[in-house]
Amino acid sequence: MKTKTEILSIPTLNEDVLEIQIEGISPLVVNKNHFTVSGEDGVKSGKVDRNPELEFQNSIHWIDQSTGRSGFPARGFKAACVTAGQLLKKKDYQKAKVRGAFFIPDEFVEINGTPKKRHDVVRLNGRTPDNRYRAEYWPWTATIRLSFSSSILSIEQILQLFAESGAKVGIGEDRPEKGGTWGRFKLVSAKRFTGA
Repeated sequence: MKTKTEILSIPTLNEDVLEIQIEGISPLVVNKNHFTVSGEDGVKSGKVDRNPELEFQNSIHWIDQSTGRSGFPARGFKAACVTAGQLLKKKDYQKAKVRGAFFIPDEFVEINGTPKKRHDVVRLNGRTPDNRYRAEYWPWTATIRLSFSSSILSIEQILQLFAESGAKVGIGEDRPEKGGTWGRFKLVSAKRFTGA
């Protein structure tokens, strides 16, 4: 018995590249280590000698520390867009759809700005006040380059998600999503590169 062979056509993925310029409208405060202060053995302890400069340096998401390039995790921008989609409460902006609509290839989005040491006294869960030394960018800008599929969401919808996330969700420490005011941004411009 002869078997039939069928040549199947491979579907083409229609992906374009979108480059979005954003500008901070409130300070961006970052903390890579999420307030973990440990002794030499790595055990968390409230009775260790504090090194404000080291805590500040360790709070930064370095891309290349030797050249002073730093950034913010790309997944943070995507998470902000997912949250913005939930706030819009539209069927087109369901979590799975937003997550699959675009991809930021780099691990970090470079932040254009000089990180400065910020000192805050915080009280977590009603406990004793504690000092926090974190990096603050102000003013700051960034360029987000992503690939997207217009078969999932249109370019206008993706831009709306970034605009909403910048205004209402934010990124970094004490952002609006967490009840704060830091890490807000606005869209300045956008470019589309087709067939990239």
